[in-house]
Amino acid sequence: MRSPFARIAVLAASGSLVGVAGMVPPGRCQPTLIENITLLPRMIPAIGLPALPIEGATDLAVVYIGPGRTFCDCRMPWNVAVIPDARIIHFTGVRRTMAETIQKHKRSAHFGDPDYRYEEWLQRVLPNVQVGLKNAHMYRPQQIWPEVRAWKRFELDEIPQSLHRYLAVDQAESESITTANGS
Repeated sequence: MRSPFARIAVLAASGSLVGVAGMVPPGRCQPTLIENITLLPRMIPAIGLPALPIEGATDLAVVYIGPGRTFCDCRMPWNVAVIPDARIIHFTGVRRTMAETIQKHKRSAHFGDPDYRYEEWLQRVLPNVQVGLKNAHMYRPQQIWPEVRAWKRFELDEIPQSLHRYLAVDQAESESITTANGS
């Protein structure tokens, strides 16, 4: 029998279950030992105003399943499954105005951390985000946002129209995507 967890999202923080998006039959809401892993959907960060996505970002959205997560470093848990086709568009550096965007970043838990070059990033990178910009992240130890790119048409089709005014839609690539069912 196929697991009900293949069809729902389990959202947890620090190993504590905080919510389930979806429904499963009563008594079937605990993950099995095999399902007790961490899932990592690919994330497409978006930055700037108007916002553009990052190509090849190495940061992933972490979805924890089950208690007792063990971490091998700050953000990377053991027992990880990367979900290559799942993607989350993360508007990490996007707000209604540039002033709101800057304030959002100044409130970050990383602001003031010497491993992040926030002041320089806010002054030199964020206001100049454009297609082709290389090494767009403010993290010093490694570069996790290799290049800013144009939106893909299928991505814009998935984003609510009400958000398009904050995105660089005029630079969108006209490419199609074929889904697993061939449509």
